[in-house]
Amino acid sequence: MALVIYDHGYRIQTPVSSVLPARVVEQLTELQPGRGIPSSDSRLNPPEAEIPGSNRQSPGNKNASQQGERAQQAYRQTERLKRRESDTPNLAVDRIMTSPVVTIAAGAKIADAWQLMNTHRLRHLAVVNPAGKIMGILTERDLLRRHTLMPHAGPHNPRQNIDGGYSTQLIVATADTLIREVALVMHEKQLSCVPIVDGAGKPVGIVTRSDLLPLIINDKKLEQWA
Repeated sequence: MALVIYDHGYRIQTPVSSVLPARVVEQLTELQPGRGIPSSDSRLNPPEAEIPGSNRQSPGNKNASQQGERAQQAYRQTERLKRRESDTPNLAVDRIMTSPVVTIAAGAKIADAWQLMNTHRLRHLAVVNPAGKIMGILTERDLLRRHTLMPHAGPHNPRQNIDGGYSTQLIVATADTLIREVALVMHEKQLSCVPIVDGAGKPVGIVTRSDLLPLIINDKKLEQWA
């Protein structure tokens, strides 16, 4: 199953590419110097490159040679990427996901979320409804950004609940989604995690950047992680 989108606990048909547009940099094209109008002296006395039998390479031939070299470099790079991808097994994300998932009920107190994160040493909590279906992801950054936290004491206002302070539009995956697909969407969309859900929309795992770190460090073959 491919990556899908959940919004407030409901699966929607919006393409993943339309959510959280990726940050891209437009490719800059190098400006080529224009060709000026030759002077009367140059027409009367052509450069050595234009004289028949001259061994000197003309600017036009030089530019063509440089373009050919760049094309060959691009081809070699593409071939290396193809070989690298062919060496990479199609591992599913269930091989590296963290399971079970620590969850918190929607409407829970901020103090409870803070205590769960500290107890389990987590930075992400899956927010679920009474039926156990995922409603959003609460991160440590959400708490730090939206609420005042006292050092070693937790939230300044512990009676306030978490509603309205966590992400409800999510890109989620199923356990059979390929690792490379999850890693790619996390990189393109700048996501800190991707929840893994079952057919009923209940969280069964979670993949964070730290789960992908061993694969990045050991950038050879993934069989050793199977």
